[in-house]
Amino acid sequence: MIYKAIVFLPAFGALIAGLLGRVLGARACEVVTTSFVGIGAVLFAVFLAIEARAKEPIVPLDLWRNRTYAGSIVSTFLISFGFFGAIIFLPQWFQFVRGVSATESGFQSLALLAGLIVGSIGSGQLVARRGHTKLVVLAGLATMSVGLLLMTNLRSDTSLPVLWLWMFITGLGIGPTFSVFTIVVQNAVPFAKLGVATSNLTFFRQIGGSVGLAIAGTQFGSALRDELPSQTDPVFTSMAGQAPEAARPAIGQFHAMFNQLIQSGQGIDLNNQTGVGQSFGNVILQQVPAAFQSVVQPFVVQFDRVLVRQRPRGAHQAGAARAGRGG
Repeated sequence: MIYKAIVFLPAFGALIAGLLGRVLGARACEVVTTSFVGIGAVLFAVFLAIEARAKEPIVPLDLWRNRTYAGSIVSTFLISFGFFGAIIFLPQWFQFVRGVSATESGFQSLALLAGLIVGSIGSGQLVARRGHTKLVVLAGLATMSVGLLLMTNLRSDTSLPVLWLWMFITGLGIGPTFSVFTIVVQNAVPFAKLGVATSNLTFFRQIGGSVGLAIAGTQFGSALRDELPSQTDPVFTSMAGQAPEAARPAIGQFHAMFNQLIQSGQGIDLNNQTGVGQSFGNVILQQVPAAFQSVVQPFVVQFDRVLVRQRPRGAHQAGAARAGRGG
């Protein structure tokens, strides 16, 4: 059992490291990150070969011949993409975009959990009384798809009641997949393999969430890296226009260096610049030579608005205050 874990854990770790590479290491390390994905794939193949010959496999491969079991596992794996992505990125949207505290962002995320609880309990009761597992699962998947589709319209100025409705719809669709798929899997396998089948369902749910978060984080980092220079260029141009003549060459040099570092992904950590509670303008201010910080400081709020154009007024004021203390 130990040697299986020794093979599986590096395989999974290499895969996640490869997927996260563009966020953490950026474009200069594409060869390295691609190599990590390749190493992970090879180690997964080795793990499957070991499982095929093991007397007590972690993931019994013969269960995959059961279409109901295989379909449930794959569906749960994919559903975890949406669920874990929502449960991780929505609180960040509340905290960074709306400028609320971590506690308040938790309360505002309750709409998703409320829908999940209602969907899970309601679907369980419906299956217990009617027994229509297939219809319940299909309805849940359709509802979740509608909710996720609606949340693709999320913007900085989206009203909270509308977002709560989208979250509730998404949770209402995710809920049945938690309870009903467990019933489906347990009814589809022999009694002797009931425990391992149920544990595999949970196992692949967690794996799906991890892989989904890595992919979502990679997409977020790539989009931010591509869009950021075009959003900050007008601020640098305005800054140079209002700065003293002697400071303009230095501002131009810093502007070019900033864009180069963003595109290369080296020297500027995008994760730190978009962290919860961070002032993006203050981060830029700290990288400017001390002699020119007084020129950049009035533009801190404008840099904050590059990422969040309609952030609540209090959040802008808080960011400006932090910038002032940092300067």
